[in-house]
Amino acid sequence: MKSGKLNIIGAACLSLGLALGGGGEALAARKIQIGHAYAAQHPMHVAMEAFAAQVKKETKGELEFEIIPSGVLGGEVELIQQTVGGMLDASLIGAITMFQGFAPKAAIEDLPFIFTDRLVAQKAIDALFGAYISGKVIEPLGLKVATYLEHGFRQITNSRRAIAAPGDLSGLKLRVPPLAMRVEAFKLLGANPVPMSLPELFTALQQGTVDGQENPMATIESNKFYEVQKFISLTNHTYTSAPLVFNADTWKSFDPATQKIILDAAKMAKDMSRELYVKYEKDALARIKASGVTVTTDVDYKAFAEKVKPVWESFRKKHGSEMFDLISQAEKK
Repeated sequence: MKSGKLNIIGAACLSLGLALGGGGEALAARKIQIGHAYAAQHPMHVAMEAFAAQVKKETKGELEFEIIPSGVLGGEVELIQQTVGGMLDASLIGAITMFQGFAPKAAIEDLPFIFTDRLVAQKAIDALFGAYISGKVIEPLGLKVATYLEHGFRQITNSRRAIAAPGDLSGLKLRVPPLAMRVEAFKLLGANPVPMSLPELFTALQQGTVDGQENPMATIESNKFYEVQKFISLTNHTYTSAPLVFNADTWKSFDPATQKIILDAAKMAKDMSRELYVKYEKDALARIKASGVTVTTDVDYKAFAEKVKPVWESFRKKHGSEMFDLISQAEKK
């Protein structure tokens, strides 16, 4: 009788163990979505897919990241709101400056020509400037910054004329992200800036709601903006880095070993995005030129920089010189 009871208990325990993933089988994988606003062929998406694959491999399938591109989960402001609020566990945001509506100091990345060299910008992001942005600007919002992917310099496209000097922007309806600093800068340059989220942009260009837009080369090409634009000007007016951010509570839910796996994979994705972007940028420009778009390279950078000086002065007055000093340190290395 006693033996029969033990057999019943043993069977019950075995059934419970199987239900919980026992019997030598792993528990069900934890699956987390990461949203971003960029096309599936964009270098950042390619790097993020590699990130997800490395994490899955290193956690032996216990943690899976699903990368959701093309603004399916919302535009970048919505992605930030959802990640801060915990509705979304993580997101890749296409620029530090996208956080300026939540943390005004993030607008430093929006200052035109604050970075004129890609390597200097990368050095700054990898050193004290990047640490400052993470620790003092983004993470106090309730987020964890895992890394910054490459998003490159922004260029101007439009359907009306070549842009070589500030006067060429006069009266152009130019789509910009919904960011106060970007709007102000392009007003100073004579354009009529129209704030709009990225997922709406192709249709707006196609229908003539706006004349043009400004984005990094990979975004211009992967979203096929050149199909509805006649001119592209290599203004290199703003350099952007893309923060990969986690909701703080989500991040704390990972044990230290898993956090290290994620951070190692994030560094790999950062390095990959930088390598991919340089090649993609070159190839994308060739494809755009071959499509019949007029490419302007003889841009009067000094004239553009002179026009936007008031934006620099206003930012420095509000937020001080500390971040400028950190960038200067990177320039000297």
